[in-house]
Amino acid sequence: FAIEQAEIDDAEIRIINKKPVDGKITLVASDVVSKFGKFGKDADFTFEGGKTTVTVLSTAKKEVKIELTTGKSNLKYADAAAKFITLPFNAVEKSVNALASKAEVTDNKPTFTGSALRPTVKIANLTEDTDFKVVLYEGKSIGEDITGKNSLAGTEAGDYVIWVEGIGEYGEHAAAGTFKINQANVATDVQWHTPSFTGYETPEELLDVLKGELIVGDHKLKYNTDYDVVLSPSTDGNFYSALITGIKGSNFTGTHTLTFNEDSKIETVTSVPTSVSYANGVLTLTNLNGATATVVSLNGKIAAKFTVSGNDVQKAVSLAPGFYILNAGNAATKFIVK
Repeated sequence: FAIEQAEIDDAEIRIINKKPVDGKITLVASDVVSKFGKFGKDADFTFEGGKTTVTVLSTAKKEVKIELTTGKSNLKYADAAAKFITLPFNAVEKSVNALASKAEVTDNKPTFTGSALRPTVKIANLTEDTDFKVVLYEGKSIGEDITGKNSLAGTEAGDYVIWVEGIGEYGEHAAAGTFKINQANVATDVQWHTPSFTGYETPEELLDVLKGELIVGDHKLKYNTDYDVVLSPSTDGNFYSALITGIKGSNFTGTHTLTFNEDSKIETVTSVPTSVSYANGVLTLTNLNGATATVVSLNGKIAAKFTVSGNDVQKAVSLAPGFYILNAGNAATKFIVK
């Protein structure tokens, strides 16, 4: 079969805000950010003319041309006759480079939930989504070069590098720390639907009925993708033992043993009791690992937002007097700060 090229617009290629130096703006490969497709002469696209560095005068129009690499790119132009696309960018006077090293990173080791997860990043005197945004790249060390790498959603278990990118009045970008999404454990993080065994079911029929889904999160496990199963019949033929193992390199780890007999049945997923509360400047969140918690004032302004990391979390927050609503997962509460 053939894999079609994707249209270049779908890659969401963009140029970060840049701070001029000595009347010039120098764009390099790492200043080009995309969701997929890679920058480089042997990859999908470069600056016009195959260049990997471009200099623009501060007084010139703030735009740059991106062209696809001939015969190598996995992307295509929307207009077959096109030779390039033009991307605008902003020139700003402030940079986050020097500030990124002072960033406070928390909630950076959650467990896989099947949904996009992200760390909480705070920089003194700056506001996320106003002055900077957090972008994730694959990697284990903040010293890794991101040239040719794609920005990621932070969904899969693994290691990421946190980059802070200046927006609004700020520009440039720099590594601020690391982020790790831990594998979920097949024994402690999964609720299994267990088939019954009456003595007539085949191993294939048992495996077809066996199902698992995360206790926290919406992910339903896939056999041979997330986990393996070894079935062992008892010597008397009255039951089967199932050894479930998270597949290496997947989003799951650990082992779990189940027994199938005539008394076992398909179980419904048991809801884990969740709760949220506020008292004396501290939010308490229970059994909400991986969920996004938001504190919103009655006028709709977000006062705090973070990813819950752990099943018994207490987080200090500084709030002005007023009424607030705390939401996390399927739990919510209203409270007053006096």
